Amino acid sequence: MVKTTAKRVAIVCLAVLTCAAVGIQPRRGRERSRERDEAPARAPAPAAAPAAPRQRVGIAPRVETPRVPAPANELAPAAPGSSAAAPPVGIHRREGSENAPHRHYWHHLGGRRYSHYYDGRVHWYGYPRGADFWWTRPYGGYWWLYDGRYARWSYWSNGYWWWPGPGGVQYVFVNDGYYPYETARGLGRYATPVAGEDARGPWTSPDGRRLVEITGPEAQAVLFDKTATPPGYLRFLGAGAQRVRFSTGGAESLPTILVEFAGGGFALFDMDGRRLDANASAPAPSQAPRPPPMGELPPPPP
Repeated sequence: MVKTTAKRVAIVCLAVLTCAAVGIQPRRGRERSRERDEAPARAPAPAAAPAAPRQRVGIAPRVETPRVPAPANELAPAAPGSSAAAPPVGIHRREGSENAPHRHYWHHLGGRRYSHYYDGRVHWYGYPRGADFWWTRPYGGYWWLYDGRYARWSYWSNGYWWWPGPGGVQYVFVNDGYYPYETARGLGRYATPVAGEDARGPWTSPDGRRLVEITGPEAQAVLFDKTATPPGYLRFLGAGAQRVRFSTGGAESLPTILVEFAGGGFALFDMDGRRLDANASAPAPSQAPRPPPMGELPPPPP
């Protein structure tokens, strides 16, 4: 046992001498323990990221937006059924973005409210008119209006709605009615009323500001201003007059004067006696446009 202990001591001494020879200082156990405590902790291994769930994304359906540009002189009217001026250019500009099918897009243009509606195939433009709702659409270079009361298509031209009637006869829509269009001798172009009743005058406008009287053997129609006392003369409207009618006007159209003449003609005037239909002209029957195919109309707005 003594020999074994002596051998171990000799081995330890030899190791100490060897370390001293090569410049290695032996460390004490307490120092080694402190170095272990001060050593930085090993960074944990990165956790595996959970696999992202696979989500199946369908391809969005392509929405076709056919655009039919209307000619600059054939814009949709401000109020269907009236001779009011057309609204400013730009009614088509929103078709590229307002293309959600079966939705009403409301706008104000020219002081009037209208709805842009896309049914998935056709862009419609609707106007409230009293208790009704009138739908228009561009087709074949014209604006067309579907008149549900008469179940017919009418097109907009030269400031009026025209109905291409049977037999090539063109009907003009004035004063809330359709009249066959023809030429009256000596007084320019007029329309012949489909039906009418003779009446006695004088006739006063609904607002009480204007009066038309037919006088003399030549049945001359004369317009007076009733705001003056006595009523003041404004304008001569024509000879051979038989009847006078005033439109109510209102929010949708300007009030007008319709004078019916002997021989079946009539003329349209504003409230100051200026002719409104002097420059109107109906296309020749052979050149009348064809109405769009009849399809399902947009639903009335909620």
